[in-house]
Amino acid sequence: MQEAARALANYRPPGVPVTIGPQESVAAAVKRMHDHRVKQLPVVDDAGCLVGIVSRVDVLSVFDRPDNEIRDEVLKEIIGIESSLDPSAFNVTVKSGIVSISGQVENHAVAAQLIDTLQHVEGVVDVRDRVSYTPVDQPNASVIIRPRYQRR
Repeated sequence: MQEAARALANYRPPGVPVTIGPQESVAAAVKRMHDHRVKQLPVVDDAGCLVGIVSRVDVLSVFDRPDNEIRDEVLKEIIGIESSLDPSAFNVTVKSGIVSISGQVENHAVAAQLIDTLQHVEGVVDVRDRVSYTPVDQPNASVIIRPRYQRR
């Protein structure tokens, strides 16, 4: 039953291209290519205009970067320099291009900006987000941003 539901969910009428948006992650591109058994995806903007094409070679090339190199960039460049935060206040691990990060920031906007920046680091396939912050209206409370990935 699940196989039939999955096949129906992935069905596209003949002639309708499988596309991806420019802001979608590498992980989303890989999944879409796999689900639809295609080797290339047209990249289209919100108006449906072609802005590029991404291929399997393009998405696989991000896996070439060593995890320790990605971790160093995240801690030194992204957290330390770009975000002006204390790298020692964060726990960052990288495995197969998947960044897991935890730590405390001052508000939701800082957390959202940090995670968005991490998603665009070369070699990052996905970000598992455990960054917390104190809501403005509840100074003694803490919020944890839940992961944006789906478990299989």
